[in-house]
Amino acid sequence: MEDWREYANLGFLGALNEYNQGRTAEGASIFADTLAMFDGTGFKDKAFDGRYETYKLALALYVGVTIGAPIQNGKQIAANLQAMQREDGGFTTHYRGIKTPEGDANTETTAWALLALQAYGCPV
Repeated sequence: MEDWREYANLGFLGALNEYNQGRTAEGASIFADTLAMFDGTGFKDKAFDGRYETYKLALALYVGVTIGAPIQNGKQIAANLQAMQREDGGFTTHYRGIKTPEGDANTETTAWALLALQAYGCPV
């Protein structure tokens, strides 16, 4: 997949992979490039269809903490992620804006969100 860097989820996972392989500088570089896709609301990457994907916010926080990279806009990313939590505790899969969650809550998105918020230091 030659365009993997155009997808935020694959960029963050690529950064984590480089870090885990001992290529920390490359991991940090990929992370910074991917984090630059954040537009203040979410990650408007190649898969963006008018809706943001909640788990990409979680990946940004989790990977950044794990590889020890600076997380520009980390507080905003965490706040946006927390805004997607429903009253029943689950996190919605998509959103159009901070006040417009969309879709169902599922196990994958909720697990990523809780893991990321705990790693970042937010109370969960």
